Amino acid sequence: RAASAGLKRFKVRLDRRGYRIEPGQPFRIRSLKRGIESMVVRAGRIEDGRLDDATIAITAVQDVFGLPASSMTAVQPSGWTPPDATPQAIGVRRLLERTWRDIAQDTDPANLELIDPTACYLQTLAVKPTSLSQGYAMQVRVGSAAWTEADDGGDFCLGGLLVAALGPADTAFTLTAGSDLDFVTPGGAALIGDEIVRVDSFDHTTLSGTLGRGCVDTVPTSHPAGTRLWFVEDAGALDSAAYSPGTTVQASLLTQTSQGQLDPALAATDSLTLLGRQGRPYPPGQLRINGETYPASVTGDVVLTWAHRDRLLQADQLIDTDMGSVGPEAGTTYSARLLRADTQTELASQIGIAG
Repeated sequence: RAASAGLKRFKVRLDRRGYRIEPGQPFRIRSLKRGIESMVVRAGRIEDGRLDDATIAITAVQDVFGLPASSMTAVQPSGWTPPDATPQAIGVRRLLERTWRDIAQDTDPANLELIDPTACYLQTLAVKPTSLSQGYAMQVRVGSAAWTEADDGGDFCLGGLLVAALGPADTAFTLTAGSDLDFVTPGGAALIGDEIVRVDSFDHTTLSGTLGRGCVDTVPTSHPAGTRLWFVEDAGALDSAAYSPGTTVQASLLTQTSQGQLDPALAATDSLTLLGRQGRPYPPGQLRINGETYPASVTGDVVLTWAHRDRLLQADQLIDTDMGSVGPEAGTTYSARLLRADTQTELASQIGIAG
């Protein structure tokens, strides 16, 4: 009768409390995840198990006499919604011209000497548009030429927004609205506005830390609250092509996820005019006016002092503005101008300063 009725068969595993069940005896089972609210089954073969295994295995079949008492329910949905891995356009991004430090990090000494000082190189920075974004590809072109994909794909950049304004002499900072800040490692480079800084310390709990200001070819400037701080060490995408100064390059960033790559038609296009940044000399450090940093006023002669910087000697090092002299390169001279703050009229100047 069981065979003709198409009754269900089960292998039920019980703990030792099932020892009272004997062959042919009916008992009731319940398994909501299988859609069984209540079902009467009849025991067939019973296996008591080994001494080291307390499981009792019972081969049971649905009881034909218990059919009226059986009730089935629909399996309840889990409530889990699979995440959307569709590639999304990158909203927060930047185009930059690479510095000499960037190139020195990636180039062996022999080939570094062969680089044309007037050559320009492009890089990009981007923030993850979604948590499932894995990286991005960079497409570039000049003018109306066809798009070409850059040699090196991009890793997304860690970062956050400044909670409070940062003055040119400030070194402490706190971030908010950060992304993946648990991975920030002190010692690397960061970017605030157009200023390159060195991350001297960072607390992943408070999202606060300290910076070395005015590194590489930049000087300390003021940054308002809400300015993004990019942790640029080992981040971004690079274009290995060398461009001439004055060239305007367009770039488009295509997000990559497990589902594929963003449709180029959905990506925004940014452009940057290159200036030959990597071949230019660095600004001096430790700039003082009558021995002070950013004095409110000066009486009498205006006496400027500074520390040397050497692009070639510094190579890939992050030398901040407060460190002592490095170099300078042979033949280096300085020029100084004193301007009116309101009209930018030049009041005095000196050129060809060798010391």
